[in-house]
Amino acid sequence: MDLITKDSETTLVLFSSLDRVLENVEYVVMNYRPVLNGEHYLTGDEVCRRLCISKRTLQDYRDTGLLGTCSFREKSSTGKVTSWICWKGSIRNEILKTWNLVFLLS
Repeated sequence: MDLITKDSETTLVLFSSLDRVLENVEYVVMNYRPVLNGEHYLTGDEVCRRLCISKRTLQDYRDTGLLGTCSFREKSSTGKVTSWICWKGSIRNEILKTWNLVFLLS
């Protein structure tokens, strides 16, 4: 039976694997988006990247009702209230349907 030390190959491979697992867990925690009623929600930056539009254009779409939004509020244990606006993950399909309807009516 071989002696396993902190410098042995077996130990180094184990710790390397644990480091990769830790990196993957950290990535999942930082990028986790909960599913609400079967729908993923996106931030404004994510919507802009998916649709290749500017933040100002996204704001115009929101103001004119072209894209629907959802508002969420959260109250922390310290009493601080945080609110944010999200868009459905299926936003691309929603906007394509709207644009097709506009083109059909014009």
